[in-house]
Amino acid sequence: MDKKSFDTRKIADAIRRGDFKLYQRVRYSIIQEGEDVIFRDEDFFGVDFGIVISGFFVFKNCNLGQARSFRGSPLTFINCDAKEIDLRGVCTDVKAENSDFRGMKFDSNTVLGSFEDSVFSEFRGCQVDGGAKHFFEKQGVRFL
Repeated sequence: MDKKSFDTRKIADAIRRGDFKLYQRVRYSIIQEGEDVIFRDEDFFGVDFGIVISGFFVFKNCNLGQARSFRGSPLTFINCDAKEIDLRGVCTDVKAENSDFRGMKFDSNTVLGSFEDSVFSEFRGCQVDGGAKHFFEKQGVRFL
């Protein structure tokens, strides 16, 4: 495991524990604002991401079931289990591939669509409940 992957695991641990100071110390010593933070094979089941701005987070093969309080854009999910992820009140751009979003929680304040007529969320090869798909297609979200 290279140093950056090891430090990314420390970032994940800080988020799981809700330790904002540790998160900042580890994250910004290796990954600057605007750079992707790539999490691989992490278990974030039920984690509250409210202590961080989660923009530019990339989740690969992660468990995000029942995770909540995402803030920031963009978010990327690749081969993730995101069943019952809570996106209520979230306004973000999502790129998702081969991930399971069944039971996704959302409300009238959830925006995953177009922000400037050129940014669209996209779910490619993902499992999404019909009600969520219908709601987000009205915003311009693409389901492929």
